[in-house]
Amino acid sequence: MKHIVTFLIVVAVIVAIAEAKKSKCKGEGRTCDESIECCSKWCYVNSCATWTDGSNPCDSFPCIDKKQTCVIKRRCVTGGCRPLPTCVDKH
Repeated sequence: MKHIVTFLIVVAVIVAIAEAKKSKCKGEGRTCDESIECCSKWCYVNSCATWTDGSNPCDSFPCIDKKQTCVIKRRCVTGGCRPLPTCVDKH
């Protein structure tokens, strides 16, 4: 019985950590400055690759790996950053 309780506690902690990490990547792209990978996942899921402010920098920035897509970091990072095309894994 003691082992089952310990196992359930460990599983609950792992799930809580996974959920906290996942939620860090959501909403306003808050973690973009901390982690481009986290930012890219948020951007891709929220269609931030669609560029609406003038020309799309991704048009002239092809990703060599076909499993990747181009996203604009500026769409995710708050502040006055210039648009930077970046290749990230498709999710």
